[in-house]
Amino acid sequence: MSSNDVSRAMCLALMYLCACTGDSIEADGGSDSSSGVPGSSGSDGRDDAVTVGATQGPGSNPQDEPTDTDASASSDASGSSSDGEQPLAVCGDGVVQHGEACDRSVGDVTCADLGWLHGTLLCNDACEFDESHCSKCGDGHADTNEACDGDDVRGETCASLGFNVGTLSCLASCELELTHCSTCGDGVVNGDETCEAGEFVGDCKCSDTCQLSGSECAPPSLVITEFFPAPLADPDAAEGQWFELYNPTRGDRVLTGCVVSGDIASDSFEIDSYVVIPEGGYATIGSGSAHELGFVPDFLMPSTVDLRADADSITIACHDVVLDAVQYRSDGAWPAAQPGVARATRKLGADGNDEGDAWCLSSHVYGLGQTGTPGAPNDCP
Repeated sequence: MSSNDVSRAMCLALMYLCACTGDSIEADGGSDSSSGVPGSSGSDGRDDAVTVGATQGPGSNPQDEPTDTDASASSDASGSSSDGEQPLAVCGDGVVQHGEACDRSVGDVTCADLGWLHGTLLCNDACEFDESHCSKCGDGHADTNEACDGDDVRGETCASLGFNVGTLSCLASCELELTHCSTCGDGVVNGDETCEAGEFVGDCKCSDTCQLSGSECAPPSLVITEFFPAPLADPDAAEGQWFELYNPTRGDRVLTGCVVSGDIASDSFEIDSYVVIPEGGYATIGSGSAHELGFVPDFLMPSTVDLRADADSITIACHDVVLDAVQYRSDGAWPAAQPGVARATRKLGADGNDEGDAWCLSSHVYGLGQTGTPGAPNDCP
């Protein structure tokens, strides 16, 4: 091998090594066509010059790489922050965004979804769920928004609520039942009272706990003093029927919880609103509109109640004690039923309204031409 061949081989080896490191080398004498070294054209017509890194593709030039400024601009154009943070939520725009449970409405979420049993879920002004109207009423535990639940009355008693006697209980609606609480001595027969302290009824005396005492004691009476079973417009209609109660005792009488019944089950109902008959006063219980009745009754009967004109019964009981009952007819000593005419008692006493001759046909005109004295003293001769 000649010295030229050795030199040529060494140069080729050196160029190979430089290509691996990304450098570019040109052989000396590249312009000399007869030197036989890289950079010149050999006699075989091949170009022996090698440009290292010629195979580098697009992006190899630093100018082709995206800059930080370009990346930031691209991020801003897409609407997302460069560090991946969520945009700030705007409470009240009606769109639930990051950090909001709701926005103006709760969507399909309900109280039940949050572990409650009943109620209406709301969205407050802070875009948070408002659970104040949700309830677990019926689970036996009085929650924050419940007065009571089952036997759990939060440790309250009739006495702690300002009453003297009685037993406190809880309604199915998780509200306190105060019907059986009473304030004995306030002049009103309410709760479990059967009389007012110091009151005498016949041979009976009312105890300091407002209970009747005596060997032949009966509860203080409410008296059925008038009834109107045959309306003027339609004698067979229930709308327009009514009857009247009188309180002969010393003290007001609360009718709430008292039960009215007739000959059939559909005629029975409970007085479930607050109705008070003052001492020596009257209360009316009727069916239908004020126009049909001719007045506004103290309590509206259910539409299922029907006082038959020819013969029927009316019974009033409070706390399971019958206070008065009338079984009327239209024959014998009883005045015959007439459309639009009320039958009224001659005497104001529970023992004076059992017989037919104790009743008369009223002649006082009211309303649409009916006769009677609803809520006022009777006009019997």
